[in-house]
Amino acid sequence: MKFSPAELKLVPHGEIFRTGISLIDEKEVRWVAKKGGIEDWAIYQGPRTWNEDRIAREGDKIYSDRIIKSLLNPTVKMFNLYRY
Repeated sequence: MKFSPAELKLVPHGEIFRTGISLIDEKEVRWVAKKGGIEDWAIYQGPRTWNEDRIAREGDKIYSDRIIKSLLNPTVKMFNLYRY
């Protein structure tokens, strides 16, 4: 199922709205998708041992279009709202 701007609109600013554990660059990592201060969003990754809040604060932002699309399957409009 595609993730859309209509779904993002329901999320409060600054909130984590999706999480997961995935293999990224041959490492198993925990990731969080977080809504920004405006109608934008980003995905951060960190070690599996970190909790979601720590990843949102201290994790590395994901910049790869391929990885972003594989984790959330955003619509084109949603992808265009990604904060690089």
